[in-house]
Amino acid sequence: AKLELTEHLMDGPKSVQELAALCSVAAGPLYQIMRSLAAEGIYREETFEVFSNTNMSRLLHRDAPGPAWNYSIIVGELYVSTFANLFHSVKTGQSAFADLNGMSYWDYLGRNDELGAIFDNLMTRLYDGDVEYLLNLYDFTSLGRLLDVGGGRGSFVRALMARHPEVECGLFELPAVSGRNELEFAADGLGGRCEILSGSFLEEIPSGFDAYLVKSVLHNWDDEHAARILRNCRAAGGNSARLVIVDFIVPPGNEPSFAKGLDLTMLALFGGKERSLIQFDQLLAGVGYRIASVVEGESQRGLAIIVADPV
Repeated sequence: AKLELTEHLMDGPKSVQELAALCSVAAGPLYQIMRSLAAEGIYREETFEVFSNTNMSRLLHRDAPGPAWNYSIIVGELYVSTFANLFHSVKTGQSAFADLNGMSYWDYLGRNDELGAIFDNLMTRLYDGDVEYLLNLYDFTSLGRLLDVGGGRGSFVRALMARHPEVECGLFELPAVSGRNELEFAADGLGGRCEILSGSFLEEIPSGFDAYLVKSVLHNWDDEHAARILRNCRAAGGNSARLVIVDFIVPPGNEPSFAKGLDLTMLALFGGKERSLIQFDQLLAGVGYRIASVVEGESQRGLAIIVADPV
């Protein structure tokens, strides 16, 4: 992906020597890598040392739909070395990434514009499909005026407002992200329907909303920090505002699941975790909420909606 081999092969097969010259790398090692990839259906060796694209390798084009190019870069640049340091997380419960790099994952991305942009695109491509799934699964308009806490670039509230022109909501993010959101929402004519708010959800969350959405956020944090985020939601919402958590629920038993694999990624990168329903119940009870309902669809990854009321 980083060498853009797929792009170089879009106009037809090329020899390893040609590709090596285009990529400014050594031909011998490049052949070893491409031969191994071809054995997995990624590229095809047409004749000795001459390769072409396959349907699978075309997914690695920078502009291809889907997350493969972005994911390959992020995994190769950041995740592999982090997992090699996983023992630190097991010993301490803390982020293997932070121990390895001397700063948090978010600070690291904030200091590296290129990787930060790749990660933003990855999250958009990974989770945009989830937005429609969630909107079909639950009537978010029944919640009233909703604040998306840590909502990133606003893909969820954008989709919600597009589907329901009468809906008004809010989007709460860190100042650097909110500044960009404010400009983009205004340019798209959505500024009047979505209040862009900035701050840190670890410190204080704005009040004045009927419900608080925490989507794909809590799994980035250990229980202490997750509880702090939820307490801030509780303080902002008082005794009336509902809390809606969208996250993966780890199923019981010994069967494999997407959430169980992602759980280790959260541990290594952030010292965070995916949670079972029992763990969510315990976490919420400790900060003044009780689970009112759990809405699960047919997502193979176990993505679910937990609706909680203040006690």
